[in-house]
Amino acid sequence: MNKKKRPVTRKYLDILDAATDLFLEQGYQEASITKLLNRFGGSRETIYRHFRSKEELFAAVLDHQLKDYLEFMLSLDIKSNDLKEGLMEWSSALVGVVTSERYIKLRRLVISEVANRSELGRIYFDHTYMKGTTAISEFLSRQQEKGRLKAIDCVRMTSYLVGMMLYEIMHARIMNVMPEPTKEQISYLTEQVLDDFITVFGNP
Repeated sequence: MNKKKRPVTRKYLDILDAATDLFLEQGYQEASITKLLNRFGGSRETIYRHFRSKEELFAAVLDHQLKDYLEFMLSLDIKSNDLKEGLMEWSSALVGVVTSERYIKLRRLVISEVANRSELGRIYFDHTYMKGTTAISEFLSRQQEKGRLKAIDCVRMTSYLVGMMLYEIMHARIMNVMPEPTKEQISYLTEQVLDDFITVFGNP
């Protein structure tokens, strides 16, 4: 028998927000329904009315947080018609979001649990990776039509761009080698990477 999907209510979102803070502060193992109740209030019945277990609650937290990221990336409107300026608009937003303290803590939490709970990896993968890159793929396609970029598949080119932009800084953040970058640091990084990207993929 399939479980009916409950409508999203304010109470449901409040539980998710409180649970998110608890998981990020204490980690998956230390967080518990009892600790959530001490923080959120309400009754155990209220929690279990929405979530059958801690595992289901954690999956819902992950889904909720990553949807916010995905919706933000999908809503980006690249206004500039210039190749480098347009790339800067999108890249700066991307780097700012995924290197933020909250996002990094969430990613570390998923990495620590995914070996035992593969469904968490699927949720993470489905809400990130290439799904948040629609805006930049469409922008690259328009730039190709203007003859400013080489005739390479835009989805693949987007993958190259994301890899160039995030590989080093994401590893440094996840391993706690560097703190959350400032706007100035993000701007410097993105400009360097985009100069290299345009050198490789741009038409002379």
